[in-house]
Amino acid sequence: MGTASLILTNFEVDRWNADIYGAMALASRLSSLVKNRAATLKLAYDLRKLDWTMASFFHEIHKGIERGKPKERDITPEQVLDAADTLLKMHGTISGLYEACKRARLTNHSFMAGSLRNINEYNEEVLELSSLLKTSLRPEMVEAIYNRAREEQERGEVFDLSEV
Repeated sequence: MGTASLILTNFEVDRWNADIYGAMALASRLSSLVKNRAATLKLAYDLRKLDWTMASFFHEIHKGIERGKPKERDITPEQVLDAADTLLKMHGTISGLYEACKRARLTNHSFMAGSLRNINEYNEEVLELSSLLKTSLRPEMVEAIYNRAREEQERGEVFDLSEV
């Protein structure tokens, strides 16, 4: 659970919830704006706002991971599961927003395409982070992955990425 502790202890619980639920609320509002094409400028502005919000969120997570040593706080498995489930909800909300934008052909719109692409990429990171948090609850699985990688390296089953 070391990785989860590292990520979650760098956020206060209230701040974590505010960031996650704030992004989900914004994505839900945007989803309703997509249906009303008259609000194009507002939609473009809010998409940039969501893009910035998600960039800030992941910047804080990466900064906390780089710092390495977590703050002294106990993180319970329930908190980790709750965080992972909340991230899954956020992923679903943003996926719905992106699909609605795709159907409305906004992914080609000059004001919105860049923000939508970034939001979609961050959404994949949201899913990966959720998976990482859930995996961190199973230390035996993490250890097995590292052991298998170590064994493959000892056998010489290592490949250059350019060959893959």
